[in-house]
Amino acid sequence: RSGMMHYRNYLALKAPMLLGWLQKHRVAPNPLTHPRTRRTEENSARPGYSFYKKGDYHLGAPIPPTMVRPSGASGSSYSAMIAGHGSDLPSTRPFGYFDVHDVRYSPNFGVHSSPNGNFIDTYCSDAALGNPKYELARLALPVMPLGGRWPEGILIAPAWYHNFYHWLVDILPRLANVTDSLKAGVPIIVPDRLSRVQLHTLRLALAAAGVAQAEVIALNGGTHHFARAIIPTRLSATLDMSHAQRNFMRAMMPGVDSQPSGRIYVSRRDAAMVPVPLIIR
Repeated sequence: RSGMMHYRNYLALKAPMLLGWLQKHRVAPNPLTHPRTRRTEENSARPGYSFYKKGDYHLGAPIPPTMVRPSGASGSSYSAMIAGHGSDLPSTRPFGYFDVHDVRYSPNFGVHSSPNGNFIDTYCSDAALGNPKYELARLALPVMPLGGRWPEGILIAPAWYHNFYHWLVDILPRLANVTDSLKAGVPIIVPDRLSRVQLHTLRLALAAAGVAQAEVIALNGGTHHFARAIIPTRLSATLDMSHAQRNFMRAMMPGVDSQPSGRIYVSRRDAAMVPVPLIIR
């Protein structure tokens, strides 16, 4: 098992580097700079899609590196990365949702493809498409056989939906920006591999958005076509939690004390870096 874990870690490190090299030398298309990449900054309607702005995210101050400092040799480089995180991003970025026609979607990988463009701000991060697991699946969508055709749907599970942070903090609060579509009867589309916790928190989120009885369709693997897809964008440009996200999560869990009492660093058991075991007051 340890050998398999080492092999997976090696691939996770080297495969994105190889893909980046291929994109840099134009052997593979770069989803960040491709002419068909669509951003929320456009804030306009074009043939085949429209962007509807619901608000703006204002970039916050970086987390002080002393507050999140893993132990070990990698601690200094990690702290330097945290200190500079987001410094190359615009100070303000709009969020909302794209209304797109003619979309192919892979529920398992959480990627989409459309002749109208690649709507990259709907992913949890641009970095998602730097992983060959997702980018190669996205590039293959136009030639994959279809497992189903749907008139419309709200695609609420982009790549990384399996991650507990992205699901709770990044993805579910987006429902607040598509309530008009939900009230109009457009179903939510999710993969059928969601855990019981994810399904439970999805229902909490729908109740917080005022659409507790909204239809949820769980799709199996494969490729599905949507004549029209509503795709909400991420609410923040970094791993910061915006005011909109905090307010929505508090509405999801009204019985939880909303007064901050401290910071707790939560990490996976198999994480390469081990944090200093402190609760920061």
